[in-house]
Amino acid sequence: MKYKYETHAHTSEISPCAFTNASNVVKEYYNKGYNGIILTDHVGGWSFDVMSGSWIDKVNKLKEVFYMAKNTGEKLGINVLFGIELALGYPYRDYLVYGVDFDFLHKHENLYNMNNQDFYNIAIENNFLLIAAHPYRYSESTLDERYLHGVEVFNGNIRHNNNNKHALKWAQQHNMLQLSGSDYHEVGDITSGIYLPSNPKCITELVEIIRQDKHEPFGMY
Repeated sequence: MKYKYETHAHTSEISPCAFTNASNVVKEYYNKGYNGIILTDHVGGWSFDVMSGSWIDKVNKLKEVFYMAKNTGEKLGINVLFGIELALGYPYRDYLVYGVDFDFLHKHENLYNMNNQDFYNIAIENNFLLIAAHPYRYSESTLDERYLHGVEVFNGNIRHNNNNKHALKWAQQHNMLQLSGSDYHEVGDITSGIYLPSNPKCITELVEIIRQDKHEPFGMY
């Protein structure tokens, strides 16, 4: 049996660009036959800076929304796991981070001010996966394969020209892990994800499956 998972989804409570609340996001994926979702709300200057309160308040809001989604998932029988879409500077780029937890976020205020190389070193220390999100969406990619674990080779957001074929070619050339995700923001956005050989109990198990390249990306190029 293959288990169907979303790797890239946003909620309206946290991500300013999203229009569906956490509980309804989970319900929509359940109705589409998914076994699980990784919620990856935006953590970056343009998103976190517009939220009220201290850094701790903002992380706690992220935690609250995640558990709202997780509780809905438990009632329906769909697994909800935590990740983030982290904006890093110099040059600016979005990264999907899997394995990060709320304790880490509490202790690393304004981590989005870091650059890719510095955060990659932290990812190695903490066993996070660092994946470049939609790397060819805006322009020619400036990825550095030394400071990544993988690439989102298919981004299914229908409102952007993601140039997914370029991302796939780059990942193949550099022997990178390949991910696929819907980049969900609103109703009707479900397009893609990954198939897993087993149903992970936690994000740590899912990270290990991806790290061993036992997943299968799906989505239409």
